[in-house]
Amino acid sequence: MFVRTFHACLAVVLGCGAIGIGASACTSTESATNLRTSGPPMVEQVLMDETFTDANGNQNQRRIFSWGTHPEAMDMGTIVHHTTSSLVNITSPGIRVIMGSLLIGNFLEEVQCRQPVGPDGAFDKVPLGATPDDIAKCAVPMDTAALALTCKGPHAVCLCQLPGGCNGVADGLPVGVEDSNQDGAADIHQLIKGAVSFKCTANMATPTLTLSVQMDQAASYWNPSGFQQPPAMGGFDAMGPALVLYPKLAVGNTNVPALPSNSTCQLVFDPDVVGKNFAEPCTPVDSDGFGGRPPECDDLNIDQCPQSCMAGDTSEFTFGTEPLVMTLQGITNGQTGVSRTADIFAQSFDVVPLNANTIGTIQIFEGAAMTPYTLFTLSLTQPNQVDIHFTAATGLAANTMYTITFPTDFQDAYGVPLPQPQSISFTTGS
Repeated sequence: MFVRTFHACLAVVLGCGAIGIGASACTSTESATNLRTSGPPMVEQVLMDETFTDANGNQNQRRIFSWGTHPEAMDMGTIVHHTTSSLVNITSPGIRVIMGSLLIGNFLEEVQCRQPVGPDGAFDKVPLGATPDDIAKCAVPMDTAALALTCKGPHAVCLCQLPGGCNGVADGLPVGVEDSNQDGAADIHQLIKGAVSFKCTANMATPTLTLSVQMDQAASYWNPSGFQQPPAMGGFDAMGPALVLYPKLAVGNTNVPALPSNSTCQLVFDPDVVGKNFAEPCTPVDSDGFGGRPPECDDLNIDQCPQSCMAGDTSEFTFGTEPLVMTLQGITNGQTGVSRTADIFAQSFDVVPLNANTIGTIQIFEGAAMTPYTLFTLSLTQPNQVDIHFTAATGLAANTMYTITFPTDFQDAYGVPLPQPQSISFTTGS
């Protein structure tokens, strides 16, 4: 992603507001970008993907404005509405949160050091007011005495913060910014843990299940460039300034970019995340059903659009996620001639990760009398896939109907259950 190598200035002056690792000087942002110059930073638009049922009854996916709109949205065929069926599996281009003014990047991203230095391991936050020159002073080669001489003072970064020292470097002294190409800038940076998250509440009666969904720190990022005119390359997904977010869920030894299914989610900023006027972000009052930038501002620059919200209040913007739905790989409901001996793979629609502890709730019934069938084993072979293996020597009975049932105890990896029981029937071959 290009934002991994291009960033604006670190300095808070004039709201450059991003972790700076390559720029040589700051320039004023009070220009043709038409960003807001007063009030708290507002979430103007949110782009995400949702599932929908097309005219033929098929499940499909599309990119939408789930919050706010844009004068060119209709011309470019982009749907504008609050979604209740956001994709759970978040892949590129991610969830794009477009702001009406700049945020201070020092509170969003941190740079990689040459070795662990403190609470964030080998990453360290960049002090407010630091410049690219300060980063360069802390990126000189480790094997020279210059590092300790140049990387010091209130704007120094990657100083050891461990009482016992950092692999031979004493507490308070620099270990150096990771800069393998020696261009004087940090090679790698990441989103600060907890800077942005989603609070999701499962849409079920009892018990109440509220989840804090963290972001993938390496994949998510802050892009301080852009404005309200979509360029020819990239379209709406090149508008900015914007946060591009990928949620992260640990499933076994794998990180899955997933939200909880069948839930209502709200965007949450850490209180440390602020704009250049040090006000916390907020979501404008949704008085017309669009939220964010409304249609009545189509003929106005975003800084002239009359909107208001209380700093730190993001409650106006919520979205719903798609429910958990199970399918059988290569088998449709009512299908005949199904193999008697081949394993059956049950998988979730849209690669929703599953709860390994609940796959044992799957039931199989034989015949029209729905006699419980028990000669099978279950194993989670992929985050979203259950292998159903039949253990009888000759497999399933010939020319017989079988029904695989997923009860409401069956859950996604966040612990959100199926909204209602689901059954899929098929008939074996001879």
